[in-house]
Amino acid sequence: MDKTLDNLIKESIHKSIKKYLIKESTLNKIEEYVNNYDCAILTAWRGNLKDETENTFKPKHISHNPSKRGEKIEGEYMNHNDEFSTEEKKFYNRELKAKLLSKGYGVTNVRGSYKESRLPEGQEESFFVVNLNNDENFKENIASLSEYYNQDSFIYSPKDTTEGFLIGTNAADFPGFGEEIPSGKFIKNVQSMFMSRIGNKGFSFTNGRKIEKDDPNNYDNNYEDDEPKTFQMRKQERMGENIIRDLHLETFNKYSINGKRAIMEIAKKVRCKLL
Repeated sequence: MDKTLDNLIKESIHKSIKKYLIKESTLNKIEEYVNNYDCAILTAWRGNLKDETENTFKPKHISHNPSKRGEKIEGEYMNHNDEFSTEEKKFYNRELKAKLLSKGYGVTNVRGSYKESRLPEGQEESFFVVNLNNDENFKENIASLSEYYNQDSFIYSPKDTTEGFLIGTNAADFPGFGEEIPSGKFIKNVQSMFMSRIGNKGFSFTNGRKIEKDDPNNYDNNYEDDEPKTFQMRKQERMGENIIRDLHLETFNKYSINGKRAIMEIAKKVRCKLL
């Protein structure tokens, strides 16, 4: 390739990254985007290929070039049961990010909690994506990318609403290809099974309601306040979790004050009433 042309292409890519990469990544800013734009949360992060559609990509094994720092080498195509290495997950996530930026969408990195079908909960590198240019094909484009990278689903929130929807993009049983399931409203400063984090702050689209500390009867199983817990609080929670498994009312009074408090807190969370 002509050297001058190569430089022009690189310069164009750098300008695009500078223009659309979201630099101010705070919960308040995320909330502002949710209120005013179409938004989505998705990733290319994957344990292994499964539940593919006809549009699922055919990934290759990725390794680094030992003679040139940062350069990646594409090897053989991955077999169906091959596990993605961390290096491969990051490589395809960077590829996804480049595609999102090339479409003029705002992109910021978030850390997500997820649960692939039939697998335990895990953590992944995800992207919070904003339709800054009000592209009328935003939802369809995000769905196509999510399907291409073999994702079970992605989160979509339409413009002028804080509601989120879980949209299926492969052949997994849940939520099902093309199915749209309401996931709830945007709420910040929470912990949830399906949440994302900016820095050390969590946010989620959930059907729950926020816990109010001053109201002992206001509780919810879907999520909890995203605030650090003291050693004593964690100790009481563990105590309560162990006790609640085989709790009998007649044995309740045998425990200490701290133990009783822990039991009551856990009981509230699972909607039990100790009378």
